[in-house]
Amino acid sequence: MLSDTRTALREAGVAGPYVLAPHSMSGIEALAWAQAYPDEVESIIGLDMAVPHIYESLPINLPALKAAHAAGSIGLVRMIPGVDKGDATKHGTLTDREKDVARAVFHSRLVTTTMVNEAISIKASAIVVGERAVPPIPMLLFLSNGEGTGYDQSTWRSFPHTYLADSPGAAFVDLDVPHYAHDYAYQEMSVRIRDFLDATR
Repeated sequence: MLSDTRTALREAGVAGPYVLAPHSMSGIEALAWAQAYPDEVESIIGLDMAVPHIYESLPINLPALKAAHAAGSIGLVRMIPGVDKGDATKHGTLTDREKDVARAVFHSRLVTTTMVNEAISIKASAIVVGERAVPPIPMLLFLSNGEGTGYDQSTWRSFPHTYLADSPGAAFVDLDVPHYAHDYAYQEMSVRIRDFLDATR
């Protein structure tokens, strides 16, 4: 995945260094990027991102993911009322037209083969990233209340604090919102992100 992302940026003529803003599982990819190519990553802004040790005890329900993939592939999910009304459409700032587009994307990309493969590989990927040193770069981590993660608030927030305990460039912001924090606290987050970038550049 990291190779694909770097290739796409190169082909598009978008040069680094980059400020990465991963949400959830993509935190593992962002950390791997900063570990493998430190000159390419300026900083990481975690939107309730995952860190390696989260996956030591988090169960991955592959049968359910594969069933959702099959249901999405034949359009069965369209028969479930409200299933396409996610946090972004209910709590974000999308226009009516953008909400229509978001729902269309949801139905066309629901649990793709790539997503299933990522879920299959995430525990092994997390081990690899966890065995490497924490990237010595500035990080701003927004932490949710744990709702939607499979962990309670205290446990969920403990993972990044433990992982970055010896990282002087790490800052944390606790938010009393669910896992898709950027769909709820976008105003506060945007202000803090601008302040963070001003202070670290």
